[in-house]
Formats: sequence, C-alpha cells, structure tokens
Amino acid sequence: LGDRLSFVYANASGDYGEVCYPSGVKHYRFSPKHGHGGFWSAGRCARASYRAALEKRYGTIADLNTAWETRFGDFGDDLMPRLPLPSNSLTCRRDYMTWYTESLLSFTDQVCRVYRNHFPDTSMSLPIGFPNERLQVGQIKSRAVKIAAKYGITVRWTGCGFLRSFPASNVLARRVASAAHFYGTDFGTEAALVLKKENAVNALYEGLANASSQIHDDPQNILRASDMHSRLRPRLVVDPQDCKVAVYYPLESEMLETPGFGANRFLARCASLRAAADFDLCDSFMIRDGYLDGKTDLILVAKCSLPEDIVKLVLDYAGSRGRLWIDATCRVSSLKDDVDIVTRAQQRGYSAHDDSVPRAAGVYRFQEWPRFEPYAS
Repeated sequence: LGDRLSFVYANASGDYGEVCYPSGVKHYRFSPKHGHGGFWSAGRCARASYRAALEKRYGTIADLNTAWETRFGDFGDDLMPRLPLPSNSLTCRRDYMTWYTESLLSFTDQVCRVYRNHFPDTSMSLPIGFPNERLQVGQIKSRAVKIAAKYGITVRWTGCGFLRSFPASNVLARRVASAAHFYGTDFGTEAALVLKKENAVNALYEGLANASSQIHDDPQNILRASDMHSRLRPRLVVDPQDCKVAVYYPLESEMLETPGFGANRFLARCASLRAAADFDLCDSFMIRDGYLDGKTDLILVAKCSLPEDIVKLVLDYAGSRGRLWIDATCRVSSLKDDVDIVTRAQQRGYSAHDDSVPRAAGVYRFQEWPRFEPYAS
C-alpha cells in the first residue's frame, strides 16, 4: 500500500484527526456516539493513570495534601480537580495539566511512530487546529510540532483564515510555524472550512508569510476566489523567515486560568504588534530547548505568570545577549511565588529601561510599541 500512496494524513485523535481531545462534533459520519466538550478524565482507566502519576510524584498522600492544600485520606480518593478549574490550588492544576497534556502527546508520539513505520518514505502531515490552547483541548502546539519533527512529518495548521483578518489569523498560524521552523520540520496550512472570497487572500497570505510548503483547500473555496489563487499561488515559496523578534506565548496562564490573563486580549495585542514588526511566538517548552539563542528581542505583551525556570532563563537572556520587553500596563510574575519579574530583575541589579536607551541587552518597559532596529552595544 505504501508504494501506491503519495501522501498520508497522520490523524491522531480528536474530532478532526487533530492533536486534541474530542470536543463534541456530531455531524461527521465517523463522529463517535459518545462525544462531548470539556474534559476527558472521568473514566476508570484515566483515574487509575492519574492516581499512578500522583503516587509517583508525591509518594505519600500527606505530601500531596501539603502541596495541594487539601485533606485527602489516601490515593484511592477522587483526586480529579473540581470545576471550575480555578477553584483548585495552583499546584493541583499544574499537576493535572502535566498529566492531561502528556497523555495526549504521548499517544500522538505513538501514532506518528506507527504511521512512519508503515510508510517510511511517504510524505505525510500531522493536523494541528484550534485557535486556543485551553486545558480542555489538551494540546500544546509546540510539543506536537516537536513530535512531528522527530518523525519527519509536516505540521499542518488547520485554521488558516479562521479569524477573517490577516493580523489576527496570522498569530495563530505563526504559533505553529515558529515551532516548525525551530524544530526543523515543514509547515503547511489548511483552510478553516468555508472561506468567503474576501477572506481567501488572507488565507493565502498566511501561507506566504509563514513559508508554507503545503496548502490544502476545499474546491469550493478555490473556485470562489479563483482569480486570487491564480495570482498568489505561483508566488508561494518555502523560505523560513530570519525573524529576530519573538513574543512569549503564555501557555501556562491560558491552561491554568491564572488571574488577569485574557486570551482574547493577548491575541488582539499580538495582532496590533504586526503593524510595528514581524515576530515569531515561543512558549516555555521552546525556551527550555534553546529558542532564545537566535533572538534579539523577547516581548511580553500580556499579564501572565511564568514558570520559575523560565523567569530565570529570560532574565539570563536579558542580562547577557537580548532585550526583554515588558508591557508597562501588564504585571508579569512567577508561578512559584507571584513575585513581579521586574522586581526579580532589580534583585539581580538590572534596571528597567525605556526604548530610548541604546543598549544591546536589558529589561525594557514600554507603553507604545517600541523600535526593534538593532542597538549598538
């Protein structure tokens, strides 16, 4: 069979074969009879898996209770978080996030390995969708991309043109494309279902702006905007940008629903930044993998909380080789102790500058979008 196929769609899970938990889609012939939105962890096997993960992490129920600020009697109690999620302690939420996302991603790795074993030389792509990374969805886009890169699989962003505005939709596409270019795999796009003619150019430009090597679209979308396709498709090139500016994607704040973080405001701020500069997006996992080594500027555009090791890494970056920009209207703190990152910088002896100070590295506060031209040392 592999000799007769030129392309394989590496479906992982979810309603559309994407890297996600099912969300309750009912209208496909292959939609499961049991489908719903929300979390997928109430079953017997899920509870046993979660309990085993917690026993491995804490050893005793007393240590878990101390960390979670709870009073469970033993690991046989119902340890699943209560809803709404913010009603649980931050440590409880982080433990659940780690287990819940790792369950999906380890399954994705297994699926990709099976596909590649059976089709060793066939071109294939892994679909990644959803405009957000809420914990219910279960996906961490950068980690799914890293898995695809491990098996030589193209990642395909399936929400192309979804927000009907290039500056906004491009934020979603660039989230996936930034990880693809960093981890060394190709990036592709797929139209977000029905695209009206006036939105077709936004979708095609998403492909151009993110060095797409693969564009999938439905025939009715192409026919609806055939003139635009004729003009733009021949110009598509696979040429990843050498972009030195990155925006931090506050993954943990979104998934853990930390106070003050708003996904819509973050998206709007990123969309408005597009008028001032091109930029990539990175999260904590990419930073741990060395992503900042190739960047001159890292921007924090929203109120959020960073994992403690990321606070250290971004301050190391600002103290030696890069500029850390923090929106003056937003408080950025550590997940560990809620200390403001500017305070942390000052404890290291760093001052917060404005963008009129010509320094090659440091911490900067801004209210208007800054200038990102190279600074002299």
